[in-house]
This record gives sequence, C-alpha cells and structure tokens, in this order.
Amino acid sequence: PLITYLYAKDGYKSNKALQSANTYEITQSYIKLESKEDQSSFTWEKVYQVRESEKTFFIYQNKHVANILPKRFFTPEEIIEFRTLVKQSGVKSKLKRA
Repeated sequence: PLITYLYAKDGYKSNKALQSANTYEITQSYIKLESKEDQSSFTWEKVYQVRESEKTFFIYQNKHVANILPKRFFTPEEIIEFRTLVKQSGVKSKLKRA
C-alpha cells in the first residue's frame, strides 16, 4: 500500500544508520550486523521469520521489521549455505527451492 511505502521512505530518509553500508556475519548461533555508526547481534531464537524473494532475503525481527539482504551480495554457494542455516535454525521460513 502507498501509506506503507511512504512511511518506509520517510523512515529511511530520516535514519542515517540505514543509509550507510552494512556488513553481516551469519553463523549457526547468531546474526551480527555492523555499520559505521552501530553494531548489533541477535540469536536465531530472536528471529520471527525468514522469507526469500527472487532477489532478496528478509530476516524479520517481528511482523513489521526486517533486515533486508539483497542476493546480489551473495555468491551462489553462500545462498545455499544461508538457506541451510535458516533450515537448521528451526525459524519459521518461506524459502525458494535450491
């Protein structure tokens, strides 16, 4: 919906941390996010859901907030490895078949 788009666009423009480059470290135990301004990590138990679209992975922290990981930053092997980590974590997920 248009309202959601406008809300997200405004949130992006007003949050400098969202506009900077981010680095992810994803392991069997945790997901770590680093940027110039901030660092955070959370365990798989804290993940609400993981979804996959044609070009993107979405790691939802709750129904409305997700970390967005474009697949263009993954190698084909890393995509397979990420899907495996998600499946092993037991987190609710909607992933594409390899």
